[in-house]
Amino acid sequence: LEHLFLQMLNPTESGPLVNFLAGTAAGAVNATILNPLSAIKYKTWGREINRGMWTEARMMLEKSNGSPRPFLNGLRPTLYRDIVFG
Repeated sequence: LEHLFLQMLNPTESGPLVNFLAGTAAGAVNATILNPLSAIKYKTWGREINRGMWTEARMMLEKSNGSPRPFLNGLRPTLYRDIVFG
């Protein structure tokens, strides 16, 4: 992902700023895509019976009346971490 952003920013010159921006963009995209999956995974931990990810996701949606909020829990700190540390 970082290489893709490097090519999009400036394919001929790869200085420190370009590398920083590519890594930052890659970390932000990674966090945004994977955070909802992590929220579902963390919700299933500690349960006696594993209902599966799809069932858990559906139950999270039903409990929140169709709001995506449960899937976005922890997105801000995850974005901060992944942007800084990749």
